Amino acid sequence: MIGTIHAQRVRDSPELDEAGLRRLSRARTPARIPGLASSWAALERWTPEHMLDLALRSPDAEVPVRRTPLDQPTLDVEGVHLGRMQLAQFMTRALLAGEHDELYMAGINVSSFEAFAADFRRPALLTPAAVGPSLFAGRNTRCLGHYHARTQALLVQVQGRKQVLLYPPSACSKLDLVPAHAEGFWRSRINFHATGQVRTEIERGLPIARDATAWVTWLEPGDALFIPVHWLHVPWGPGWSVSLTWWWRAALPEWSFPTPGLRTALGISLEYARRKLGQVGQVDRGAHA
Repeated sequence: MIGTIHAQRVRDSPELDEAGLRRLSRARTPARIPGLASSWAALERWTPEHMLDLALRSPDAEVPVRRTPLDQPTLDVEGVHLGRMQLAQFMTRALLAGEHDELYMAGINVSSFEAFAADFRRPALLTPAAVGPSLFAGRNTRCLGHYHARTQALLVQVQGRKQVLLYPPSACSKLDLVPAHAEGFWRSRINFHATGQVRTEIERGLPIARDATAWVTWLEPGDALFIPVHWLHVPWGPGWSVSLTWWWRAALPEWSFPTPGLRTALGISLEYARRKLGQVGQVDRGAHA
């Protein structure tokens, strides 16, 4: 992915508890928690075959599906959004997909799905304010670079490996963000997954390749990652990958000012106005901000 030339490792915080997570939240520091979910049954059971079986027990569930082209230097959510399909249909495609095919389910809340809930437990370090989890799954999953405008997050890797690049709030001004007045202001337009000549063109033409330092980590099944508010991150899951994410509202002192806190405050205000006027497009509904 773009940006790995200038990178430092996310530190490990084994045996992190609720108090430790609060300290990380206040410090706005990402951390990998090795083996947090090592006892979950989902680590063994959530193969494509078993996930299809679980999906068939929720026949009405629909999921947003995306695909990220590798030959474009810039991206927007409309360009990668493939619409919605039934969860069982998605899992059928994932089961039949080839080794190098990309199929990405961008997230569905499974807290009320009994068939799924039996295979995992809510991490003890989370406060009651945390909501979720949202299920992300697919093959060779590539996510747009984005930051959470209002929330902290805990991502737990369930099946497969996942690499996550994270950029601190101070780097956001270098990451070609969608303008604050536009929908999806928390996203970067850079295609971090571009390959070949397109990737070379991006690295030559944008400041990110010269002086924006990323933090990087690999998550194995059972590992978790704390993602602080306003940290732009780019997840990538080679092969079959499944993860669960919980979210909770960040306190205002945990925001990063002036960047991107001020642009975020403006973006949220304009987003609220658009929603009141009924002008937000269907593609952006449900986006995790």
